[in-house]
Amino acid sequence: MTDLSRSSSTSETTPAAPRRENTTRDNPWPALWALCLGFFMILLDTTIVAVGTPAIMNGLHADLGAVVWVTSAYLLAYAVPLLVSGRLGDRYGPKNVYLVGLAVFTLASLWCGLTGSIEGLIGPRSAGPWRCGHVPSDDGRHHAHLPR
Repeated sequence: MTDLSRSSSTSETTPAAPRRENTTRDNPWPALWALCLGFFMILLDTTIVAVGTPAIMNGLHADLGAVVWVTSAYLLAYAVPLLVSGRLGDRYGPKNVYLVGLAVFTLASLWCGLTGSIEGLIGPRSAGPWRCGHVPSDDGRHHAHLPR
């Protein structure tokens, strides 16, 4: 019985080490790679449409004005709500906003690939900021997490 009382008093005097959460300050590199992946997807997406413009015109029987709307709708929807997307990142967390944006990007890209009309292509392309995963919405705050 004495051993039990000793062990309980010893455990009471020795505080347990606090459990440490894994944060981006501990290992910032996965966040940087995710950011690079998002920027690469944006660049690849834009390049595919720019290079594929003649094929889009022929395949969907569209004129140049309609195909320009594919790119213009994307750029307008991408640039206009950047401040709102930054606020969403502040409120719900940049990782959550990024993952939702990545999921929407994947679904919208699938929709673009399966469409049979130019109007059906403009619709999912105009979901610009959601499709890009709000990549630039952190206003450069990702530099604070990287080692100097």
